[in-house]
Amino acid sequence: MAEIQSPDSFVSVEFEIFGKVQGVFFRKCTRDQGSKLGLKGWCRNTESGTVEGVLEGSPEQVNMMKEWLRYKGSPKSRIDTAEFRNEKVIKNLSFTDVLTAISHGILDSLRGFILIFTLDREIELQRSRKRETKSKTVRRSHTNTSSDTSKEKQEEPRILHRTLQCSLLNGGVFCLSIFAFNGIVLPLIEALLTFSFSFGGQLNAAQWVWSWTSPVLSATFSTLWILPLFVLSKCVNCFWFQDIADAAYKHSRGRPQLLPSISKMIADMLFSMVIQALFLVQAMIMGLLPIAVFNGLLSMLHLCLLYSLYSFEYRWFNEGWELPKRLTHIENHWPYFFGFGLPLAILTSMPSSTLVSGCVFSVLFPFFIISGNEAQPTTKAKNYPLRLFSPVVALANTIFNRTIGRNRSV
Repeated sequence: MAEIQSPDSFVSVEFEIFGKVQGVFFRKCTRDQGSKLGLKGWCRNTESGTVEGVLEGSPEQVNMMKEWLRYKGSPKSRIDTAEFRNEKVIKNLSFTDVLTAISHGILDSLRGFILIFTLDREIELQRSRKRETKSKTVRRSHTNTSSDTSKEKQEEPRILHRTLQCSLLNGGVFCLSIFAFNGIVLPLIEALLTFSFSFGGQLNAAQWVWSWTSPVLSATFSTLWILPLFVLSKCVNCFWFQDIADAAYKHSRGRPQLLPSISKMIADMLFSMVIQALFLVQAMIMGLLPIAVFNGLLSMLHLCLLYSLYSFEYRWFNEGWELPKRLTHIENHWPYFFGFGLPLAILTSMPSSTLVSGCVFSVLFPFFIISGNEAQPTTKAKNYPLRLFSPVVALANTIFNRTIGRNRSV
């Protein structure tokens, strides 16, 4: 491969290293050497036993790193082959690129609220054309064609109808829980406290106890009840909305390409839920940092990326993308996905109550799944990935290795 020698250019190259490069601190030494040379990029282990990644920097810096990857590596490694691909000249990530990607993400996220009213008609037109083509080529009888058509219509999911059902069900569960707690549970506890203190004529003491009991109960309810409701909402959407997501996906991209095995699909789904829960906790921690304004922006960035992951998960799952690829794609193109998740993040942050915020999310979530399915993410602003998911992935791997991995070894 010819080396790029232009002194004024900024280059990017993908690499993959073969040999004994896992379990010998190869990635750590690669990151240290890249930082020493002033490079940007990333590297990771692959399932095939290699190390792959991306280098970005000046031609001189990249060429020095390529020599290190070819001939040196970490002290205990053995490098058999070093492959470099897609070497190209790129420009620095500009503020305009970021703003453009964010604006595209915002517009794409709002498209679902418009497309939801036209997708059913477009899908029906597409299927009618296929039926006409099939009837001309196969020459089936009129009776069989009409019976097949009626059967197909019975089995076709109506996207608008089912989306509204999901939104109403999700919102209804949250609203009923809020009503039950505020309208039944809290008044009942207050009445019991007043009744128990009334025998001793200590109504003032009852009011004092209730003044601090009520906020504690509300905070406990919001903290402990929001997670089960969120999991319930996700499960309902997974099983009830899947046919709608499949119909929308087939309309725009054809037949879904799912993961190769059921066990792999289940493992991917469970690990994804763990990652999402840990990332939500990470977002909350960012909001508690003692840095004015900056903590709010960091927390909002986390929520936007998390909501984008929720919205695109159906599409990427149908495309056969495993979780590491989904997370890396979001990290590499974070400006777009920040913009995509921004409307939902703003709407859910407006209510002061966590439960009301969860209710807003559950009502709007199905519409953003449609938006994610029909979106065309821009990949222009990708020179500086944000590895925000890396801490929770490392934590989840540690939890898995110390629990399930230990049980398997026993």
